[in-house]
Amino acid sequence: MAGKQRVLIGVPGFNGITQPAQEAMIALAFWCGKHMPEYDFAFEVVTKREQFRARNLLISTAIGAKCDWLLMLDDDMLPPPDLVQRLLAHQKPVVGALYWQRGGAYHPIIMREFNLGGDFRKYQFVSATDPIIAEKPGLHQVDVIGGGCMLFDVTVFAEMQKPYFWW
Repeated sequence: MAGKQRVLIGVPGFNGITQPAQEAMIALAFWCGKHMPEYDFAFEVVTKREQFRARNLLISTAIGAKCDWLLMLDDDMLPPPDLVQRLLAHQKPVVGALYWQRGGAYHPIIMREFNLGGDFRKYQFVSATDPIIAEKPGLHQVDVIGGGCMLFDVTVFAEMQKPYFWW
């Protein structure tokens, strides 16, 4: 079928992918193939590279393969099978899924920016009790999303300078 949009599902997996994540990503790939025939999917795991280098390589791969969308999932993510469909439904150039930090304070991995005056900025994790999490689940504009689950319209990279990700 001509005219199908192409989606690259990319995993920056320095040491591979954890067993539970492998199972979840296989279920994701199967679900996408079965329930989203209007798209072509490719799956790429980049190993043995620092995370920022792996992310940049995935972007280059998506651009080179003429993909329309790039979904980046960290190697320990357990995505629901319908994740791609749910994220695409928002029709946004960049969208991420809410997840919580492993270890530490277990913050939701979204942040807000605060201008401290002039060129000084501060970023702060959104609290788990913040109304956008506790009272109004759904799509929200935030200043920073976590890199563990991000969907990009590949055209956004044409507006950015390389390297797209840096340590």
